[in-house]
This record gives sequence, C-alpha cells and structure tokens, in this order.
Amino acid sequence: MGARAPQKEPRSSTLIYGLYVLGLGQSGDERGLLSLAFHPNYKKNGKLYVSYTTNQERWAIGPHDHILRVVEYTVSRKNPNQVDTRTVRVLMEVAELHRKHLGGQLLFSPDGLLHIILGDGMITLDDMEEMDGLSDFTGSVLRVDVDTDICTSPYTIPRNNPYFNSTNQPPEIFAHGLHDPGRCAVDRLQTDNGSLVILCTDASGKNTSAGRILEVTKGKDYENEPSVYDLQSSGGAPPVGGFIYRGCQSRRLYGSYVFGDRNGNLWILHKSPFATSSDGEQWQEKALCLGSASCGSTLVGHVLGFGEDELGEVYILASSKSMAQSHSGKLYKLVDPKSQTTTDVSTYLIIGISAQDG
Repeated sequence: MGARAPQKEPRSSTLIYGLYVLGLGQSGDERGLLSLAFHPNYKKNGKLYVSYTTNQERWAIGPHDHILRVVEYTVSRKNPNQVDTRTVRVLMEVAELHRKHLGGQLLFSPDGLLHIILGDGMITLDDMEEMDGLSDFTGSVLRVDVDTDICTSPYTIPRNNPYFNSTNQPPEIFAHGLHDPGRCAVDRLQTDNGSLVILCTDASGKNTSAGRILEVTKGKDYENEPSVYDLQSSGGAPPVGGFIYRGCQSRRLYGSYVFGDRNGNLWILHKSPFATSSDGEQWQEKALCLGSASCGSTLVGHVLGFGEDELGEVYILASSKSMAQSHSGKLYKLVDPKSQTTTDVSTYLIIGISAQDG
C-alpha cells in the first residue's frame, strides 16, 4: 500500500451532512441518523461508526417495520473530511417493530471498546416470540471490540463480557433492561480498580415519560436494578443526558455529572468517595446555582443537548423553541466564577458562546 498523507481534524458537520445526502436522515419520528462516533485512533485509521435506521432494504424473514443498522466507514484518502462510501462495513442489524424507544447511541470508552446503546423498541414479550430472535439486542448496552484482524467478523467479543460463554444471552450484551435511553456518558477517568463509570438517561418504564439516571454496570438488569436518580420534579419533561465533568476551569464541579431536561432544568450529581455499591447513595444531588444575582437552576428555553471539548469542559445547547429545526439555538459554556474559592453551594455562570436567530 502507498503512503498516506497526514490527516486534518475531521469536520463532523461535513461528514454528517454527507450522511444525510446518502439518505440516512429522516424526520418526523425517531428514525433516521441516530449516532456517529469516531474511532479512538481516528487520526491514523480514519474510521468512524454510524447507526441509523432504514426501511429501504427489508429482510425476507420475520415481521418488522424497519432495521436499525450499525456500520463502519473510512474517510476518503483524497479528502479526510469526506466519507468514502465504498468502505462501508455492516457491524450489526436489529429488527424494529415500532418507531419509538430506538436508542442507537455509539460510545467508545477509554479502553477502546465500542458500546452500542439500544432502547426496548416498545417490543412486548409476544412481539419477541413472533420475531424469533431478530430483536435479542433490544433494551441492551452492547460492548464489542472493533479492532479485529478476523476477516469473517467485523468485531470480536471482549472476553470479560458478562455473557461471553452464555448459551442463553447474546455475548455482545454488557447490560440490559433499558427502555428509552437518551445520551450516555462515560467517565474519561477510570476508577482505581480500572473499571469504567457509564451514566445514561432512560425512561422509567415502557409506557411512561418519567425519567431516571442509570449507572450502567456489567451484567446488570435494569428492569430490577434501582436507578441512581429519578426525575420527579421535571414536570414530565424527558431527561437530557450530559457529561461527567473532568475539565479544569470549574474545580468544584470536578467529577460531577451534569445533565438536565427539555424544560431547561439543570442538575448535577456527585459521587461520594466514601459510598459503597450496597448503600444505595453513591450519587447525591448537589445544588446548582446559575448566575450571581439570584440562585436558580433553570435556563430560559429548552435544553437540547450537552457537549464536551477535548479539555473536559461542558457546553449546553439550548433553544427558545422546543424543536431543533427552529434556528433559535444558543450554545452556552458552564463556568465557575469562584474557581479559586470553596463554598458549600456552587454558583456557576452560563456564558453564551454563540447564537443564531432567524
């Protein structure tokens, strides 16, 4: 093979736009382009992973409305900001009967393994029997290793997956019992024993809008496991997952999980260094005050999502309207104005980075 020129940083907006041109974007329900994740070694291998739904290629077996597909792409050798569609490789496909509770987020953890977070798809036990194994992955967090040299498989199963040698559960499953997972976040700082902390927003049940925060742990069934936090005061608004803060500008926020809901409410959870997994109070809510004149924890408008930069700083994407297509979005950065002092109640400034109206 010939030498390959050094690549520039990817322009994700260009890549995403290219995927919409390919027909992976839809609107009106949860179908369409679901998630995109760059390989941890993207600068060298140019690989990225995409999850989306399609009904253009239907299976001949089993009832289903559409297919949820996870694929691997490699960027073009000539243009690192453009996907080479000829390099597509399918990792997995899941049959879906309904157009809600799809999930589909792709998430690489610091150990380089790919996590695929899937919703329950509103599928019932009767549906699962009728589909005869075509939906075994629904409601699960899958964990696979995409760095494989095996030509016959696009991934391998990590040997420490909980069902690696199971005959009853697919070996890809890392945890299950999820309903309608939103954004999950993995702590970029591993624990002392090398384990990972993954927090996910989720619905509390199949037919409820009540939200919960889960700490995803290997082998757990979240139909029965307690959540670390239940959103009881959000007025029925769906939760919006954020990040575990590991930045440098807000020392008091370090290690806290920042998240919110669509109504503009914001929360932070902090994990007690002295808590044990059996005492049920590992994560505790802390006061979050926005602004210096008055203490409140609500933005004016709707929280659409959270972002994180390379330094671990957290950003909030908000809009004065509930729909992302309204072109009234603002991007905020969470900053602690008292980063050199310590108090019991943290006061944070929301600084607008940019705004686009019209």
